[in-house]
Amino acid sequence: MAGAEAERLHGLIKAGKNVTSLLSTSLNDGIVKQLKDSKTSFDGTLADCIRSGCENTDSGVGLYASDPDAYNTFAALFDPVIKDYHQVTELKHPACDYGGDLDKLNLTNPDPEGKFIKSTRVRVGRSHDSYGFPLPSHQRL
Repeated sequence: MAGAEAERLHGLIKAGKNVTSLLSTSLNDGIVKQLKDSKTSFDGTLADCIRSGCENTDSGVGLYASDPDAYNTFAALFDPVIKDYHQVTELKHPACDYGGDLDKLNLTNPDPEGKFIKSTRVRVGRSHDSYGFPLPSHQRL
């Protein structure tokens, strides 16, 4: 079922006119055939990742991870898109080394006298690696 949906979505992007998204440059029949029946540990599918880019063919990137495992499960598609986006030939991720030892972060107060900063906001763009993007309603607090 998920495989058929991925094929249907791929057909939309193939039929589109003037499609220039990064998804369109990497998604081909071979990738669809290879990945269409794969699922992440969160039940994410290829169709989940490509849906927006296939239905909105004016998208710049067009590929979205359904959950943290999508990057590995669908690496044959994600890796070339990520390389193209960042204009690199290989993906080298540094070891995760932050948050555990706050002294390593060397944080200082940017306004110790309280003269300039009235408020601030922090946006987190990733979910915990044990949960998908976004949390299903049954897992929310």
